[in-house]
Amino acid sequence: SDPMSSSSTMTTRPLCWDLLCSNRKDENRLGMEMLLVLVTHDQVGRDKAEDMAYALAFGLGELGCNLRSVFLNIFKSSPKPSSWWNKSNCTTIDNVRTNVVVAGAVDCTDLDDVSSLEVFSERTQEREALQLLALQVVSTCLDIIMEKEQDYLCNEAIAMLDLSSNFWTQAMTTFLVNLEQCTIRPHEAALAAKCLWILESLQPDLLMPLTEATIVTRAIKAYNFGKQHHLLLEKESEKLLHCLNLLVDTKKV
Repeated sequence: SDPMSSSSTMTTRPLCWDLLCSNRKDENRLGMEMLLVLVTHDQVGRDKAEDMAYALAFGLGELGCNLRSVFLNIFKSSPKPSSWWNKSNCTTIDNVRTNVVVAGAVDCTDLDDVSSLEVFSERTQEREALQLLALQVVSTCLDIIMEKEQDYLCNEAIAMLDLSSNFWTQAMTTFLVNLEQCTIRPHEAALAAKCLWILESLQPDLLMPLTEATIVTRAIKAYNFGKQHHLLLEKESEKLLHCLNLLVDTKKV
């Protein structure tokens, strides 16, 4: 059976799935761009967008399971936060090596020539582009769910959102990583902050178990950087701080 099929058939779904499952990163990216269209109200209509959004967020049916497997692979290949980087043995050969280190290379000692560095840099950029699209899809899905649940007050549906699942656990890790990297990936950090505050709004106290260093410090850092350099990051991190019951006071943060 078609893993992208549902009650609302769409001719783009089989192609989208084929691209997402391809071994080529450029085709994966195109597939994720198509998926972003499939969760956009203005592009496919509210009902079809909701079908896709709920399938991914709740892991509904074969469609949800297959989508989650794709996103898990993307999230697991996410760049690590700067505090995890090992730069002690890294030497700057040229701008290529510098770009690789900034992009989040964990170990650059094995990259002994410029050609290898260029390939590694290209692959890193491909992963980052794919991750950005994945964050856009997830944040759009959460937007759809939050809007619908507020309209219909479907508390039972929200209770079914299992944030302890493998998918959401890995997604939360990715959100926090991108939030921590706000100074080098501000747009990704903005999308991550958006996902976090929406999830906290849907399931209050979700973020309570996280330590202050894990979430609060990162949210404040993102807000401060966004205030100076990135409007969307400022707005989304401010909403996250409010969800954490932290009133934003520029004199204090």
